[in-house]
Amino acid sequence: MLREIVESVLLEKFINLFNADKDKEKYKDIVWDLLQKSYAPLGGIKGSGFESPDAMVKKIKLWKLYLKNGKIVAGILYKDKNYRKAVAVFTDGSKEGKEALKQMLKDDLSRSVIEVSHSLKKFLEKNLPSFVDKYKIPCEYAQKLLPNDEIECDKDGYQYYRDIGGEKIKKLMLGIPQRFTK
Repeated sequence: MLREIVESVLLEKFINLFNADKDKEKYKDIVWDLLQKSYAPLGGIKGSGFESPDAMVKKIKLWKLYLKNGKIVAGILYKDKNYRKAVAVFTDGSKEGKEALKQMLKDDLSRSVIEVSHSLKKFLEKNLPSFVDKYKIPCEYAQKLLPNDEIECDKDGYQYYRDIGGEKIKKLMLGIPQRFTK
């Protein structure tokens, strides 16, 4: 029993890959495939940096991955917008992957910003409901954080619509806006 616990702990880890890290090349096809599977029910992944695995390596600055037994089971990809902005999340669909993603989001909401749409919003409301309430950012702050985007605020004052890849998508931003706006 103790051996199983030790092996489990030793074979689990988070890795952070920055900018031109050679490990991005090593993991790019696996991450790409997991993103494609995760975003397929939503019509595919959209936005700049997701045109190909090579574009992802070049344009997406930070990759936070969770490995279990040497296999990637979850991850979050971030762009640098003078603040850390999560732009894509994924799991391999396993229980371990979902738990890892939940923990990653829990850890990062106080130090980054993430836009969520329907599926991820439902995942968070189910798994971390108090975090959604605690970290939801009013639309007016989202407009400040995305000054180059045309944002149409929803009547609830938090959700908004913006164009991504030629499609208007309903979003909710989570994080701590005071850390990123003046």
